[in-house]
Amino acid sequence: MKRLLYVLVGAVLSAVVFGGAAMANGDGKGEAAPSGAETIAAQAPSARVALYVQGGATTGQFTVVRQQGVVSVTNPEYGTFCVKPVAGVSPAKVVPTVSTEWTGTATADGFAEWSATRGPCPAGTIRVATFVASGGGSYLNAVAFTVVID
Repeated sequence: MKRLLYVLVGAVLSAVVFGGAAMANGDGKGEAAPSGAETIAAQAPSARVALYVQGGATTGQFTVVRQQGVVSVTNPEYGTFCVKPVAGVSPAKVVPTVSTEWTGTATADGFAEWSATRGPCPAGTIRVATFVASGGGSYLNAVAFTVVID
């Protein structure tokens, strides 16, 4: 029984330490470079851009989980993420597919969508907005989402 308790305590401590490091992928300024140690290269051979992000509870707190063809991701405002693709992918011309990743989203009715207008995102980026439906469509930062551009 003691051994089981030690294993459980160790697992919880590991999750807190390593989970905190993964969530710290955002640098307080709301930017995470997808080349961080926690990031896994996405396997999407036909996609120019493939991205999986888990939003955190506050602005600037998020994790880039998988990526391909992405230079950076920022979270300048609560519920707004800006994706900068690699050279050769024109955000002004693409039609990205954005989907909600349900298990990493804080609520069952959280969702993500892209906006053709950049809003607070700088030129050369794609804006992804995250919301909660039960809040009348109010912004929610803690939404996990994917972006794919073929």
